[in-house]
Order: sequence, then C-alpha cells, then structure tokens
Amino acid sequence: MYPTGDFSRFAHSIGVCHVAGRVLEALIASKQLDVDDRKLQLFRLAALLHDIGHYPFSHAFEEAVDNFYKKTLFGDGEVKKSFNHERAGKEILSVDPQLTEILGEEGYSPTEVAAIFMHESADPLANLISSELDADRIDYLLRMSHSTGLPYGSVDIDYLVSELCLDNEKRLCVSNKGLRTAEHLLLSRYFANQQIAFHKTVVAVEQVLADVVGALLEAELLDCSAEWVSQSIQSGDWHGFTDDYVLSLLPELQRRTTDEVLLSKIRALLERRLPKLIVERSFIHSEGSQNDKQRLARERKELEGVASRLATESGLDPRFWFVRSMQGSPVSAFGANISIAALRELEDSGALSQGIRVRKRDGSSEALVSSEESILSIVGGSSLCSAKLYFLAPPAWNSQKYADEVKAMRASAGS
Repeated sequence: MYPTGDFSRFAHSIGVCHVAGRVLEALIASKQLDVDDRKLQLFRLAALLHDIGHYPFSHAFEEAVDNFYKKTLFGDGEVKKSFNHERAGKEILSVDPQLTEILGEEGYSPTEVAAIFMHESADPLANLISSELDADRIDYLLRMSHSTGLPYGSVDIDYLVSELCLDNEKRLCVSNKGLRTAEHLLLSRYFANQQIAFHKTVVAVEQVLADVVGALLEAELLDCSAEWVSQSIQSGDWHGFTDDYVLSLLPELQRRTTDEVLLSKIRALLERRLPKLIVERSFIHSEGSQNDKQRLARERKELEGVASRLATESGLDPRFWFVRSMQGSPVSAFGANISIAALRELEDSGALSQGIRVRKRDGSSEALVSSEESILSIVGGSSLCSAKLYFLAPPAWNSQKYADEVKAMRASAGS
C-alpha cells in the first residue's frame, strides 16, 4: 500500500510534542498567553505522552478488545472490563514506577498530565492536545503526507501557527485571516482518511485482525482486561506487549484450531495473503439524512445477498465472504448549518469547544462551521459511506486460483 509510511507511535509522539511547543511559544511571543515554563512543559509532556497507552496495532486492536469484553457483560462467566488507549495511558502514568519517578523528580504529577489528554482538565488550552485544531492532528497529517508521498495532508503549519490566537475566554482559535488554512486542515484530514486510513486494503486487514484478536482472546492466549493491563504495567511486561508479540501467538492459535476460515485469516496476517475486494458501493452522506442511513443499510443487505449467492455457487463456507459497511469521519464533527438552538446546546455541554473557532474583531469567537464565510457551513457534516464485500481464499488455494476466482466473482457481482 504505502511502504514508506511512518505510523510509529514514537515518531508521532515526538512530533505532537514539537507542534504543541511551537503553538504555545508562538502565543507567548505574541503576548496573547502568559504562562510560566512549568505550564509550557506540562502541555508538552501531555502531548508527548498522549498516546502512550495505545495497544499493538492501534485502533483496530483496541476496538476488537472492547467488543470482546463487552460480550462478557451478557455472558454467564466472569464480567471483565477493558481500558481504551487514553485510560490505559492514564494507568501507565499512575502505575509505571519509572515514569512516576521521573515525573516526580521534575515536579509533575501523573494525574495533572493525564487530565489533559483524558479531557478531564478545565483549562481551555487542553484543546491543543485533543480537538479539531490540535497538535495531534497537525502532526499526523504532515507526517503521513511526507512519508507516503501523498499531498492530502500538506497542511501549511507555518501560516496556521502564525494565525492561531486566543479569544476572550482564552480558547484556542484561528484568526479570520487563517480561516482558509483551518478549512484546509479539516479537508486534508477528510481526504487523507479516505485515501489512507479507509483504503480498501487497510479496511480488509483491520477486519481480519479484529477477528484473529477475538480468537486469541477466546482461546485465552491473550488477556487484555483492565486488570491484566494494570498488572502488566506494574510488572514491566507491558513493555513487551508489541505488534511482534501478538504475531508470535498466531502459530499456537494455528495449532489449536481446525477452522479453515480462521486458518485463512491467520495466514492472511502472517503471509499477507489478504482478502480481496469484490464489489464496493459508496456515496456521500449528508448530515442528518435518514434516507442516507437507510441507503447504507440497503447497500449492506444487498451485498450480503451477493455473498450468499457466491457462497452457494462455489460450495464454500459463507464465512469466507464478509461485508464491511462504514460511515467515515465527517469533514467536521460538528456538522454544517448549525441552528441557533443546536449551537446553544453544544455550547452549554462544552462539546462545541472541541471544534475549530474563528476569532472575531471584538475578541469573541464562533464555530468555524457556523461561519457564513466558510465552505464548511455547507459541507461540514458530509461524510463518505461505503459498503464493501470481501472474499478471503481458503487455505488450500494457490495464488493463481485465488486470482482467477476473484476475477470471476467480480464479473458475477457486476463490479
């Protein structure tokens, strides 16, 4: 797909720390922000450590773990809970003896650092770490664009930083001159997600990974419960909980199962013998459209019918086919054409503070998506909906047979 892409958490964390520092130093230099060195370093620490709790394979793994432990709530056995990556990060800062010692020596408590990336801090500057205009987003867009060679994330960081400011309530904003650059940031994220994060191969791999992780948890070869995470951090085992460690468990899972579908999924990860896209149905979803939601459900049902027919014609286990339907991230999480009533509700709940704001001349600010000058007032809530039908080859098939059969399936499905 994108072999030069650098998606390591280490590189990203260093980058977010750097961007957060640049923004804060620019605000201090323009005399809009008066903070001491300790507070500056506190936010740089939160930026550096915001992703420290990520599991192997990132979000796809975390989602599989969450789904598995949710099932225990409705089962007859022991009920277990899991941490999301932010909560796991808080646990690491609180429990890891080395980190707590280092932070303590420098005069910082794990609680105050974690509060910033856990959305528990009342400081408006916390949006610098997590919002639509945050150091996290700026770094990964720039890094992804640079390392993949794709232009979608090429954010003009120098101009964006120069036009960042604070409103009367000390909330991070962009000046009216920087409005277009802020729009470009959101549009860049939208297109980058469609081209990279939601690439057909990425979607296929993440589905297979989720199924295999679920099988590892079911077989008790893996434990990702909140209790285990806490214990492994204290013992130091967490440091070895990596992508390679998870992959090292797969041969044992192979030995334990005779399920051909699961064996094919394991082989897909170990040998990159990935599912092939047979047919895809995509369209742009408009915010609040019930017709679009119903359409996505219809598209999924139709593709499930195609999968059932292909399975019957081939005589193979129907589980070799799977459908992924998804609604991608909207251009802005806060939609377009927000009504006055909806704006007030979002303001009262504090949710709107996560959106990009534009500073007015009087020092107040408004949400970017509600500005008549912004194209986001029209397309802000739009997102791409898609339903994809995939096929995974049985273990006995060679590469040529796989290619030939996929070609025939695509023709039969009308793709």
